[in-house]
Amino acid sequence: LGDVKWEDGKNTAQGVIKNVKENEQAIQPCSSMNAINKVLTDEIVKNTFIQNVVMPVHVLYPFLNSYKEGEFYWQHIDRPMRLLPKAGKYVRCDLSMTIFLNDGYEGGELVIYDGDSNTAIKLNKGDAVIYPSGCLHEVKKITKGKRICAVTWIQSGIRCDKQREVIYDLLKLGNKLSKSDIETQNLVSKIRNNLTREWCEF
Repeated sequence: LGDVKWEDGKNTAQGVIKNVKENEQAIQPCSSMNAINKVLTDEIVKNTFIQNVVMPVHVLYPFLNSYKEGEFYWQHIDRPMRLLPKAGKYVRCDLSMTIFLNDGYEGGELVIYDGDSNTAIKLNKGDAVIYPSGCLHEVKKITKGKRICAVTWIQSGIRCDKQREVIYDLLKLGNKLSKSDIETQNLVSKIRNNLTREWCEF
């Protein structure tokens, strides 16, 4: 991250979000950010889970965020669309992806709210989590050290969370079936593939 220059994260926040965001954000682009983008893109392309379940159509150039002691990003919902500059068009943000780039800090959990329940996530360096962009979420206050993450947004071939869940369930069902039961394997695969064709949007 040697050539990364940082700015106040409020510069990219809109409206009341400026009041709940305390962090720094990398100024784009730079060679370090380009390298992170290439690694991220390459990993997404070769990750069979992401290809089969997330079904990415567009993946946005990542944002790089830094949180030092006392900083946070309180509860918010990500924007529904973001500009894809090279294509000159907007991309629908169906899914958000946070990639953890360092260890050794305290606090800073990513908390995702789903109705009355919530999930606190703090992963190892190099791990990532993907979650619906329409979910309320926050980054808890850092109590020690510094947290650095890359964040990107994905437009899926299937915009509906429930439909993507059905495709995922059918994939899991197919994996659990006996490999000798070719007829049932083919039936589950046929249902999954045909539903994907029915629900896909480009």
